[in-house]
Amino acid sequence: MTRQVWRDVVPVDDEPHEIALTGPIVHIGSRRIDEVEVWFEHHNGHVPVLHDVRVFGTGHAVPDGARHLGTAIEPSGALVWHLYSLGGENS
Repeated sequence: MTRQVWRDVVPVDDEPHEIALTGPIVHIGSRRIDEVEVWFEHHNGHVPVLHDVRVFGTGHAVPDGARHLGTAIEPSGALVWHLYSLGGENS
């Protein structure tokens, strides 16, 4: 089995998004004010697991059952984003 680190991007737009992971998340970051990046281990041959995720700002209401995946500070340092799995069938 081969492992690699892959990256996906989640927009900061108050909407849920789907990401497909084949391994664990290794880092959450932000190099742009309008997106959060997710670095994860990709395992060749593993079936991707779909996750419904959403970015929340500090102080924003997070729904019950949502699970924190990581936090990132956007490049200017003025805003902090929190990535959550929303639960349900694809979390």
